[in-house]
Amino acid sequence: DNRLLIDAQEFSAVLKKASGKEATLSARLRESWDGDTLSNTSASNAMQAEHPHVVVNASVPDSELVRLLTGDSAVEASNGLLNRFSITHQLRSQIVADPAPGAPWVFEQMADAYRLALATAWGHGGGYSVLQESSVALTMSEEAHVVYRDWYLTSQARVESAYVRALLARESSFLLCYAAMLALLRGSVCTEVEDMEAAKLLLGYWRNSLEFIFSHGQQTAEALQMDEDARRLLRRLPIGVPRPMNDLKDTFTSAKRKDVLNWAQRQSPPMVALSRERIIRILRQED
Repeated sequence: DNRLLIDAQEFSAVLKKASGKEATLSARLRESWDGDTLSNTSASNAMQAEHPHVVVNASVPDSELVRLLTGDSAVEASNGLLNRFSITHQLRSQIVADPAPGAPWVFEQMADAYRLALATAWGHGGGYSVLQESSVALTMSEEAHVVYRDWYLTSQARVESAYVRALLARESSFLLCYAAMLALLRGSVCTEVEDMEAAKLLLGYWRNSLEFIFSHGQQTAEALQMDEDARRLLRRLPIGVPRPMNDLKDTFTSAKRKDVLNWAQRQSPPMVALSRERIIRILRQED
């Protein structure tokens, strides 16, 4: 069976492992997305999978994703790993202690749509198998192609941050995939205008998610870093007995100490309460 479903609830760990100097995980994931034949390097137990169908369902906190992408793992955005993932932001509207199960008819309706999509993709021969070469060709109507062409020209002129642009490097491929998927879900092998318009909305949600992540997530990541710096600084401050502060020079500059101390005092409750004169002495390393 060449199918694989991966549920990576701690995707940050995957990114960290993929960023290792000798790691091959990133290359394997990229090859899976491309549909290349996968094989291992074992001489005694050689295996390969042709026409792999790999799905990765992953989750990671937005602040952690931003920290990884702006740190040592930033290469994973530029080398093409993360632009093969459709990243969307999700937020709970409320937390329920004892949530009710989903309505069965909803799941049945979804299952019927998926069955129709699969039957359409593999042809209406009364059955289908992922192990057989029985897929059908998908087409696009002329009107849908006009919509796609107009979108493409607009997307190329859009001004975005470097991180968002890197993660959306394959947005045109995803848009075509979205539209084709929507066509299959209604039992058609031809992408129409309504499929393309709906796909644009899905892609727009992806873009909005990235813009939110790199604004809200960046602020969260900076706050977490400031909290860590404040705790490190406060652990090294003298308590009760004055002593030289030269040991802070190797970690915090005077400007950094000022920012950290001011941030610590603005927290609720304050992490530290210092007079202005004491802060000045600390910044000057006088006590």
